[in-house]
Amino acid sequence: MAYAQVADDEFAAFANRAEEEAEAQKNRNNNGGFEKTYEEVKWLYLDKAAGHILRLVGRPPASMKPGSHVDPTDAHEIFFSKIKDDTGHQFELKLPMHSDDPNHEHIMWRIINKATEVKYRRGPDGKVLKGSDGKALKDYIHEGKVWLPKVLKGGFAETDPQYKFNKGWAGQQILLVNCIDREDNWCAEHKHTKLLSKGVSYGKDANGNPDYSKEYPTKGVPSYGVCSLLSTMVNTYQSWEKYDIQLRPTGQTSPSMELLEAGLVLGTPMAAKIAKGKEQFVSKNPCLTPEELEYERYDIEKFFAPTSYQKLLSKLGNTIKAIDADLNTRFYEELTALAAKEKADWEALHANDAPAETQSAPVAEAPTFVPTDDGLDPYSQPIPTSAPIQEAVAPQPTVATPARAVAPAMQNIGTLAPSKIALLKGWGSLTDDEKAGIVDVVTTPDGQAIADIVYKDANWTLCSCPADFGDGVRYGCGKNSPDFYTTCPSCGVKF
Repeated sequence: MAYAQVADDEFAAFANRAEEEAEAQKNRNNNGGFEKTYEEVKWLYLDKAAGHILRLVGRPPASMKPGSHVDPTDAHEIFFSKIKDDTGHQFELKLPMHSDDPNHEHIMWRIINKATEVKYRRGPDGKVLKGSDGKALKDYIHEGKVWLPKVLKGGFAETDPQYKFNKGWAGQQILLVNCIDREDNWCAEHKHTKLLSKGVSYGKDANGNPDYSKEYPTKGVPSYGVCSLLSTMVNTYQSWEKYDIQLRPTGQTSPSMELLEAGLVLGTPMAAKIAKGKEQFVSKNPCLTPEELEYERYDIEKFFAPTSYQKLLSKLGNTIKAIDADLNTRFYEELTALAAKEKADWEALHANDAPAETQSAPVAEAPTFVPTDDGLDPYSQPIPTSAPIQEAVAPQPTVATPARAVAPAMQNIGTLAPSKIALLKGWGSLTDDEKAGIVDVVTTPDGQAIADIVYKDANWTLCSCPADFGDGVRYGCGKNSPDFYTTCPSCGVKF
């Protein structure tokens, strides 16, 4: 589809963020501080050494300008973390931004806030004490509870390399934004944008050497620092769609990013700031070209939607029960009700969908899950290694959605050929609804193994069964299943 050039006034409120964040940082210093789909995302990795030339597209996030219109492909902010569930398996937790109205705060934020309550240390004069770093000294009220480390550090042990970086259930606030990569032809060739990523880490082979086929892209860029730079930029130069920028992670805490309005300084004395050899990549166009406005963009709202209530219940339900028991709260009961309503709403929405007869498109090989280890960025995920990185975005299978009404929900059970059911080692552990969700099993050419599993709703968020945790022990198979399934249909591993 063709996108319209974003008007300058769309960025006006976002521009004010520069002053607001600067004031907020000043106050912090004074007070001591207080779901996968089949479509593979193509990320633009920022180079720590020389940065990268790119053009941002779309509107700024609604979190920076409340009440404004934002489309699914416009920039979004979310909180993202990679944590361990009740069974010790890793999964990605995505939470929405905080609500201005406490009465409308997401249940996970209310759980986190309650679980991590603090009491500030005070001197004889009643004033809050501060440490050598100038930060207020505080203690967790619920220190010693078995669930507190899970909330604070995502369930990772202190000996785990990820412990140091993990921000627990609260996660890290990140910015997700579509962009055009000026340093290669991928966007032009595929008529598609990329998503901006802070960087990439690589796995290791059996000999401990870098394995460049195992990529761990960082999801988006940290909001802290970069949003302030961007808002200052648009405050001066208006819409970021009008000029290329050079963006580089500094590797430091403050500033965490270095930004240069490359498209505006080209041909001026300031051009010396552009990394050597990168001048050739800078576009002189003062706006997006008609062709670039036709580029497909990633639906950020869909790909990075908040983790479903059903998944929260299945992944963290037991821990939330323990929190309730200790704090006399009723979060589990509330979450159960939210999950039930979520499921009912989905069933009502799809009640009139026709059942799937056949699969009309080939299915891409399911990605293999390789969790981060050896100190790799904890906010990254592997890119499927079955397809070269420079290939086009993997096609999404065309699968019709079958009926989901209460009575007919079981109609798909028994429609699979016995030979295909026999390949599903987890079939016996699936619920009737989970069985009904499988419309086909794609086999290898010899018919002896599973190539992929086709589910009845192409919009379901799919997660890969964890293949291993870097310790040489194989846990699962890497095949995809909906994020609310509690058993892998392919191999029978419990999530």
